[in-house]
Order: sequence, then structure tokens, then C-alpha cells
Amino acid sequence: MYKQPSKRTQRIRLIALYSFMTVSVIAIVTVLILVVSNYGFNRETGTLEQRGLVQFASIPSSAKVEVDVTTLSSRTSTKYSVEPGEHTFTMSKDGYEPWSLKTSVNAGNLVWLNYVRLVPKDRSVQVINTYDAMAASFASPDSRSLLLQPSINRPSFRLVDISGDTLSGKEIQIPDALYSTAASNDEATTPEEDTFTVESWDESGRYALMWHTKADVKSLIVFDTQDPAKSVNVTREFSIPVTQAKFSGRSGNILYVVSDGNLRKVDISGGTISRSFVSDIESFSLHGANTITYTSRNDDDQAKIVRTVGVYREGDVSPTVLRTINDKDISLSIASSSYYNTTY
Repeated sequence: MYKQPSKRTQRIRLIALYSFMTVSVIAIVTVLILVVSNYGFNRETGTLEQRGLVQFASIPSSAKVEVDVTTLSSRTSTKYSVEPGEHTFTMSKDGYEPWSLKTSVNAGNLVWLNYVRLVPKDRSVQVINTYDAMAASFASPDSRSLLLQPSINRPSFRLVDISGDTLSGKEIQIPDALYSTAASNDEATTPEEDTFTVESWDESGRYALMWHTKADVKSLIVFDTQDPAKSVNVTREFSIPVTQAKFSGRSGNILYVVSDGNLRKVDISGGTISRSFVSDIESFSLHGANTITYTSRNDDDQAKIVRTVGVYREGDVSPTVLRTINDKDISLSIASSSYYNTTY
């Protein structure tokens, strides 16, 4: 016959049950926190340690991943936790050269190995066209076009569309009016006195930045490869000597140039040129549309040569100087890049 437990016994049972539930919840939460924080048991030391996490990705994907001597069950893109320390990571795929890297992983750190591009083992070269003469070739940023230059002394080019299975192209030429003068037309000159050098494309792959040199006089030309008649001689249009230039954006109308050592912005369509942003420029690079890294050198005091590296962003009142040295025998340089929309 069932006998109901006393109230004291019921109270003890409830306390035991609630205690067990509380301890269980605390244990589960603790385990989850340790898992999320990437903790694991180190068999060699017998201790609980925080691991590092490695993210893998490759082009092409589905590559086999090896960590030291362990082959992962999953393929790229994937992730794996490793003990702190130095490890060797290998990615491989049939028909491609293996990729390997030895690096250290710190506890709690996330290491990205998501930039791996595997190279095919079969890299045979196929001839798709031949040309009688070729001085230089320039691929557009989107790799859809080639600008071929048969001779550096001629303003003639061939624009080739390489986006399809078969090549197509057309002959294009810089208008004579952009580089010839009345004096040179009257005098007996030879074509070898003119040289045309392509420096870069704009981001859209339509405009090419080009230098025309004659008798040591340089002119900067923005060459419109789709409509050559709309090309512009920047040096002549703005009556300024230009020694360095870079496109900003995709329009082909905005340039940053160095004139008499001063960094300025040129708007071709608006016909305007800005104030000097930075002076005594030695070299500069443009990151994005308006972030400029530069090096400068001031020789005003012959006994003291000042070199500077800095950054200028459009809209700044003045450039940000990162470092300055007074040693004439030391050169400075600077590089910029971006990672997840942040510029470094």
C-alpha cells in the first residue's frame, strides 16, 4: 500500500531536483561558452586551452585541406580549430598544383586562409592571333580588352575584345591635333621624334592614360578608346606641366596630377583644377577614388633634406603626416590596401 512521503521528505526531494537542474544548466552554459570561445582539451598537456580558428577558402572550391598530418573530412570552404602554435596548412585538388603555408596561430585568434588560388598543372599556351609588329600591350582592368601598340613612335593602336571565344578588334588612333603643333607641321620632322607611352587604364576600361614625348617635352593625354575624337591633351588644355597622373573613378574625367611638385585634382569635364593639396611630391598612389598616399622631399635647405610620408583624403584641410626623416641617405615609401571596406 502506497504511503505518501512526509512533507520533509518531499521538500528534500524538491531541493535535490532543483539543485540538480541548476547545476545542469550551469554546466551546459559553461560548456557552450567554452565551445563558442573555441576551448578544447589538450591531450599532450592534459589541460583545457583556448584554440585558434582557421577559415579556409579556395578558387576553385572543393579543395582538400590538410592541417599538419590531418586531412579534414570537409573541403573548402570550411573551418577548423587548431592548438596554438606553428602549423602547416595545405590545400590541393586534382589537376591543380598544391598550395601550402606554414604559419603560427595564436590562442583565440581567427586566421583567414581564404585567398588561395590554385594553379592548374596543365598550363599549355594557345596562339589565338599573330601580329606583324608589337611594341607593347595593355590589358584593361576587367580583362575584357587589350590595347595593342605596334610602334611607340606611332599614335595608332588596335583595341581587341578578348571577352569572347573569338577575337574582334578595331584600329584606333590619337587625333593629330592632340599632339602636333603648327611649328612641327611646317618643319621637316621624323616620326621617331614622337613617342607614345600608355601608363594605365581607368577603372571602366574605356580611357587610357598616355604620355606623348617630343624633344624631351611631355604631354599627358586621356585617350578615349571608344571615341578617340573625345580624347583630351590635359597638359595643353590646362596649360600646366604634368609629371605624374592617376585616374580617379570610372568617368575618365577626374585625375590627380603632380605639377611643379604640387598634387592637384583635375576635372576635365568641368575644366577646373584644384588648389595644391600636398607640395614637394616625389611619388603618390591613389587608393579608391580619393585616398592618396604620398612621399615628399624638401631640398630647400641643402644641409637638411626632409623626406615625408603621409596620407591625404579628399576634403581634408591638410594632409596627415605619418613619418618625417632628415637623413638624405634614407628613402621612405608607403603602401595602402583595403580589407573588408577598411583602408590600411
